[in-house]
Amino acid sequence: MPKGTSDITQLACPLCGGSVSAHGCPRCHLSAADIDRHYSTSGRSARSLADSIRSRFVGLLVYAGMVAWSWWFMPTVFLFVLPGALVGGYFHAIRGHAVTGALVCFTIVVILPLLLVAAGLTGLFADVTGGH
Repeated sequence: MPKGTSDITQLACPLCGGSVSAHGCPRCHLSAADIDRHYSTSGRSARSLADSIRSRFVGLLVYAGMVAWSWWFMPTVFLFVLPGALVGGYFHAIRGHAVTGALVCFTIVVILPLLLVAAGLTGLFADVTGGH
């Protein structure tokens, strides 16, 4: 028996509106567990909402701290840190994808400068060898 309802056959399918059997919706192949989850009254708790808001706020503080640190101690890398922090902060705080935000920030702040250094070394090597 599903956890949220006493009798799942009394419910209508949330996708197609058809009748539901004990195994789910025969028309759209939605399982009984998914239908039960849709009609569950538990919803999102206030604690999980508070945790989400706190995580987003702490993420913004981390990205702001990274920008302030680079501005104060390493102003030459600020050109890479600011866009990385803006995009990472957007994914973390607005979209709610903390890992994606961190990966994008890492890519912009670390990987992109490494690629540019490699390109600069290629030009330096060409200058040293006379273009051969």
